Amino acid sequence: MMRKSVWIVVGLIVACLGLAAETSRPLVIGLTTTGPLLFVEGRLDKAAGPALMMSCITPLAHQRWATVDPDGNFVPLLAEAWTISQDGMKITVYIRKNARWSDGHPIVANDMLLTFEVLKKEPVLDDWGLLPYIENIIALDEKTFEVRLNRPFFPFIQYFFEYFPIPSHIYKTAENYLDPKTLEASETISSGPYKIVGFAKGTTTIRMVANEYYWGGPPPFPEVIIHLLSPDAFVPALMATGQYDIIEVSKPAQVAALLGLPNVLVRTYDTRGFWIWNMGVWTGILMNNAVFPLSEKQFRQAIAYAVDRGKILEIAAMGYGELSSMGFHPARSPHVAPDLPTYPYNPDKAKELIQGLGFTMGPDGIWRYPDSGKKLSLKVQARAGEETLVGSLVVEMLKAIGIDATLETLASPVYVSNFNVGNFELGVIKTGQPDIVDFLMMKFYWPTVVPLGETIHYRGWIRWADPHFGDLLEKYRAASDPEEAQKLSYEMQRIIAEDLPFIGLYYGKYIWAYNTATLANLEITARYDWPRLELVYGLRRP
Repeated sequence: MMRKSVWIVVGLIVACLGLAAETSRPLVIGLTTTGPLLFVEGRLDKAAGPALMMSCITPLAHQRWATVDPDGNFVPLLAEAWTISQDGMKITVYIRKNARWSDGHPIVANDMLLTFEVLKKEPVLDDWGLLPYIENIIALDEKTFEVRLNRPFFPFIQYFFEYFPIPSHIYKTAENYLDPKTLEASETISSGPYKIVGFAKGTTTIRMVANEYYWGGPPPFPEVIIHLLSPDAFVPALMATGQYDIIEVSKPAQVAALLGLPNVLVRTYDTRGFWIWNMGVWTGILMNNAVFPLSEKQFRQAIAYAVDRGKILEIAAMGYGELSSMGFHPARSPHVAPDLPTYPYNPDKAKELIQGLGFTMGPDGIWRYPDSGKKLSLKVQARAGEETLVGSLVVEMLKAIGIDATLETLASPVYVSNFNVGNFELGVIKTGQPDIVDFLMMKFYWPTVVPLGETIHYRGWIRWADPHFGDLLEKYRAASDPEEAQKLSYEMQRIIAEDLPFIGLYYGKYIWAYNTATLANLEITARYDWPRLELVYGLRRP
């Protein structure tokens, strides 16, 4: 069988890694994240799984097989090369000879086999939906493994490289890896340039030290200190102290104050380079499709007409974002289907649709349920920061059409738990969004609606399923002809835009503040942002 070889030179990364010079002062990062950063033995909380570690920390401790550069070209990491059979049904991966875990043990093919066994034991961890396509993964030798597919999956390689090896010499079996006792570790067994040390649950400071066995050589900063800040933290005041080298800015309203500070460089990015994907940050409204009246498409459409997305974009993103299409893509994306419904702001149309469902307006201006006469009330859940700002705007817009809406600002673990078990009505969410068409389509799609009270992770949160949509998604993944794939994508977008299981609001920019008094070679920030290896290895002290 003919095979297409994909041998790619590491290029800039290797150059940076080999020339890195150490500095004694730790690199200090501030993250204004809303996510539950519950680190355990080299991974997030088990619910997030070995695939979903979309934080700004774990890529430095747990490396994937490959990544892409900003131009979309594959760059090898733990894998020095790979080959793909002509029919795309076999992928052979060659692990670097000098790739080692932070305890000195070599990274081997059995480590990937253990990852596969973990996914089979806990299919809910298969965030990218790869398991149905994998016939088997076998070790060809200690440093080579082969992935065999049972049917075509056009973007398979992009997803597969998201998975990372699990140290088989530590865990031995999938059962051991999934054992709750593994949550008690305080230090990671790392495959990346750093390892996490001294970790305790609930900590707001993460300390990372250089992995002496990392294949790419020592990083220029032998230690990294990461402070997990409140989403409401006032970043200009923190940067003014001079104690931080880099801070993530989660509130666009703070950019003006940052620009007025000496020794501060502000960079904005439409996308962030996470591993093999470019990530956009999407803000939207998730709706519980299993709860009346949100179970009615007509009512969901009424919500869409009631929400002034342009106003929300202007107030919340303050010029650092763009509208989302109702098909989930950024409105300006070349992948957006033509002639999608847009649901322009129209409170009167929203009221008309609600009245058409039998609701009657009470003397206090609040709709009443047709049978019970109870007020039509909806709770909107959000986390602190930008989500709460957006949620407050949504609540006021819903009140304006006669819905008794209230906002609940919740701690992230409670917020996520509510989504998991369906204990919510509306939820504002700000989330990383990879720029891969079929993942956009399956981000909040699970083929089976899980009953309220039972746990399902993020793909099933909205409790919406459509067999035709699922069939189109399967065909899209198998399509090798770009024109056919585009037609299938357009049809899936139209289903989402018309059925409205959720509402896309806008895509925001990633914003970072850099300390020009403590960092040199900041030209590299024009192309790379945290936690790209090129940035970590390229920055220097003055």
